[in-house]
Amino acid sequence: MTSRIRNITGILVLSFNALLAQTAPVSFNAFMALLENHPRNAVSQQWQQMAHSILISGRGQFDPVLSGETEQKQWMQKTSYQWIRTEAKQNIFAGHSLKAGFDYGQGSFVNPEFQTPALGIPYAGIELALGQGLIMDKRRADYLKSKAYGNLYTLSAQQEKNELLNSASQTYVQWLNFKAQLDIMYYFNKLAQDRLSALKHAQQTGEKSVMDTVEASIYLQGRTLEVQDAQLALNQIQNYLSTFIWSSTGLLIDSTLLANNTDVLQGVLQQAMRIKSNVSTDSLNAPEINRYAVKSKLLDIELQYRKEFLKPTLNVRYNVLSSGIQAFNAQQLKWSAQLAFPLFFRTPLGEYRVVKSQLQQNILEGTQKRAEWLAKINALDFKLKRMANQIITAQQASTLSKTLLEAEQIKFQNGEGTLFLLNSRENKWLENQLKLTELQAKWLQVYFEWVYAHGHLNYKL
Repeated sequence: MTSRIRNITGILVLSFNALLAQTAPVSFNAFMALLENHPRNAVSQQWQQMAHSILISGRGQFDPVLSGETEQKQWMQKTSYQWIRTEAKQNIFAGHSLKAGFDYGQGSFVNPEFQTPALGIPYAGIELALGQGLIMDKRRADYLKSKAYGNLYTLSAQQEKNELLNSASQTYVQWLNFKAQLDIMYYFNKLAQDRLSALKHAQQTGEKSVMDTVEASIYLQGRTLEVQDAQLALNQIQNYLSTFIWSSTGLLIDSTLLANNTDVLQGVLQQAMRIKSNVSTDSLNAPEINRYAVKSKLLDIELQYRKEFLKPTLNVRYNVLSSGIQAFNAQQLKWSAQLAFPLFFRTPLGEYRVVKSQLQQNILEGTQKRAEWLAKINALDFKLKRMANQIITAQQASTLSKTLLEAEQIKFQNGEGTLFLLNSRENKWLENQLKLTELQAKWLQVYFEWVYAHGHLNYKL
């Protein structure tokens, strides 16, 4: 029987420990770490995957190409002709490429252009673009653009994650604010309960009138309603906050996990203020700003590509041939050249000027956007400094209000004051406490806006 009790006790202890492990205290940093499983974070990872994929696609522009072609004709039990052409080609830079291949052509009616010795003709050669494509052609432009588009997708991933972290941190601060307000309401509700109990006792001894007891009872009912309103507000924001908490299996985690939160608003505020004072404000890595630089890079590549069309087309092909028995001989060769150019270049010149104007426009817009963004950061910096002073002032006002309340409490106990004046002093203290809490929460929200504007994703406290 004893061993059975021990087994049951052991099972209960293990179950309790497992429950504690599942409901470990959730701090701000632990909460932000849970965002790794959020669907928007998965979207950010998809942007990163797209960036990698488009870069691979761009590199494919310089993949070697193998090709082959053959044709044969049989007529009256004779081979009229048969020819085979195979080639391996490697693009090396812009419009240039190396190639090697094998030509074979035999038969009574084979085209003399394709006719070769019985063993065929191996060849090796080079293709050069000496006009259009000397510096930039479509193949190289697409490759360079793929790198820029990869950076653009990386910026999209960064912006997606930055927006997620900012939204989650803002909601978390709101939740801390409502939780702090509820704690304040609980405290003042307890004060009202204690005062009503004391007045009922004093009424029984004849020290206080019935009117004081009625007024204290009405006052307590008002405090109770305030507690219920604060509970409702906290429940609403907690339900919304829970939408940020996802498990690795893709399911929402129950919001009761937040019940074990150990953070208090003032503690989080002090951590954020310490980090703010130690962080350099010189660097700016906002994806909204960096996007203009990437777009300028894309337009610059397009501009270089369009500039090539202002040159004539001059392509040269040079192949060294082999007889099939002897090695390649410089005396045995095949070459060709192609030259072409429009007389007025109006179409390429117009396209070049359009892209150039787009590049200048993007540079100007980026400069203006950066100036506006820096002005926004400076405004947030100024606001944080002023709000820090306001918090100090609100703390002093709250302390003074509490001192006045304590003095009024002594007067009331000595029969020199009134319950109405005592309640007024208490309401003023409550008002200052709520204002202090609101200022602390607003400072944190502005701080996270400041972090968002810098774009470094440094939300950790």
